[in-house]
Amino acid sequence: MSRTIGAILLGTAAAASSSIPDARPPPLQRKFNSTAVEKYLADLVPRFVDPDLGTMFANSLPNTLDTTIQLASADDSFIITGDIEAMWLRDSTNQLMPYFEIPDPDPELLGMMRGAVLRQLRSVLIDGYANAFNIGPNGNGHQTDIRFPPMTPDLWEGKFELDSLAAVLKLSYKYWQVDPDASVFDSADSPYIDAVATIVGVITEQQASTEEDGDHPHYNFSHAGGGRVERYPSPESTVRRCGLSKCGFRPSDDATGFAFLIPSNAMAATELFNTASLLETLADPRASPLAAAARALGAEIRAAVAELAVSPAGLYAYEVNGFGQQHLHYDDANVRESSFARECTHTHIESPEYTIEYYGGGGGVSLNRALLVDDEAVTRVVLGTGCSVSGA
Repeated sequence: MSRTIGAILLGTAAAASSSIPDARPPPLQRKFNSTAVEKYLADLVPRFVDPDLGTMFANSLPNTLDTTIQLASADDSFIITGDIEAMWLRDSTNQLMPYFEIPDPDPELLGMMRGAVLRQLRSVLIDGYANAFNIGPNGNGHQTDIRFPPMTPDLWEGKFELDSLAAVLKLSYKYWQVDPDASVFDSADSPYIDAVATIVGVITEQQASTEEDGDHPHYNFSHAGGGRVERYPSPESTVRRCGLSKCGFRPSDDATGFAFLIPSNAMAATELFNTASLLETLADPRASPLAAAARALGAEIRAAVAELAVSPAGLYAYEVNGFGQQHLHYDDANVRESSFARECTHTHIESPEYTIEYYGGGGGVSLNRALLVDDEAVTRVVLGTGCSVSGA
């Protein structure tokens, strides 16, 4: 936990009672229990300076465990996105990320996360272009969507979102960092190397220009419903090969405009480098050349972000097409593109004049890139409703 969070939120004495009710399900109705998470809450929540904020934290942190774990074991875990009985690759990664910060995680929590890693890897092997999966081949979801590769009963939705593949790499890497159980990645029956090879292959395929794709792109999609038609690729999504990788849909599941979605490319570059580091520790003879391929692909994307994603005004673009056109003042209804700040920091684009602008409910916010290397500055921007942060 950063020093800023400690200074702003936590005290040493017990706070007054909260006016916000406990909104967690009764213990017997919770989907999953972690003794480590419960201990963490019991230790931390009484120290919140604002008791209402403490109750909100206590309601929110365990919500994934309380309400969305449909299946949990060390071999297979299924985590629904919340209001839909399907598992999104991106969402399930983000739902689990807070639990990697829990001190001394209990075996049940680690086992559930191990099972989620394996479920994601197997899902990629079912379809490397899909974003959401059923618990089994039950045919639920958007089976009437027209796409290539075609829909199958395992898929809830078949939208290609580059950040979904990056999220799979991210969850695997994070699990590897906290649990020395190498069998997830290096056992004879592990799906890890095959799944990573699929991800590297898909990202590489999507570097092709529209002209190279011709009439038979590796991925296409069409959905009619709600009085509108979603289609990818579209005339606007025409791109030039430039090192970036195409992305059919944004994290909101809305179609991209220009097909090179910069936040997703930046995230992919970061996770490809992390994945290469993991692969280099494995004994499987396929691991070393795959690590080299992942690292080279990450470097190519990283260089293209630096070359093509910055406007003449020094702003990172949201989307580009490789021909010099950029979408600048965009945000997304799912992953807040302020989170792109951290990915750009990891992308090692060092010019301090670069600025990220994102637009949401209350208007625009600009963050100077020089601030983004400072965890405390980022924390103040995120937490402070009236805070201003200036200086490098």
